[in-house]
Amino acid sequence: MARKRPSVSDMIQEKVQNTSTGESVIDITAKEITQEESSTELEITVKQLQEHLENTRENQEKLQQQIQELQSILSTKEATIKNLQSSLETMQNSEENLRQKVQELQSALSEKDVLIERLNQELQEAKQAALKLAEANSKLMEEAQLSKKQKEISKPVSYKKSYRAIEKIPPTQPQAQESTDSADSAPMWLLD
Repeated sequence: MARKRPSVSDMIQEKVQNTSTGESVIDITAKEITQEESSTELEITVKQLQEHLENTRENQEKLQQQIQELQSILSTKEATIKNLQSSLETMQNSEENLRQKVQELQSALSEKDVLIERLNQELQEAKQAALKLAEANSKLMEEAQLSKKQKEISKPVSYKKSYRAIEKIPPTQPQAQESTDSADSAPMWLLD
């Protein structure tokens, strides 16, 4: 039950009949196609379709290869983006930490500046107090020297008399000798 293929003219006529009545129709005179012409046309059409199919397959393979290359590049770029995002996040955290440290250091520096200013002020006050004390000390020393000189001038020079305690000598000799000794001892007393 081989079925005969419809000819091109049959297909055109069938197409014309399917069109609605309001549309314009092109009349073509149909001519009968022989089996040889039909097979030659079919072979040519098959060859063209095969070439077109091969071209399409080649294009599809090239496109698939390009897609794979682009996907590889895309995955590499995505990995790079992830790494850069991670690095950026790390840097942002580091930057935030550094900002906090800078603020802490600036705060400490301002406290130190206030302390230095206060200590400089206290040092100046201490220097002034020391200078006043030195001036007061030198005035007191001058007054003391002046007072000492005035006392020396107003006091007459007094000599101290030195008295020697008289020692009692025990009487061991007789009294007769005492009288002769007393005459001798009198000049001795003056020497003391």
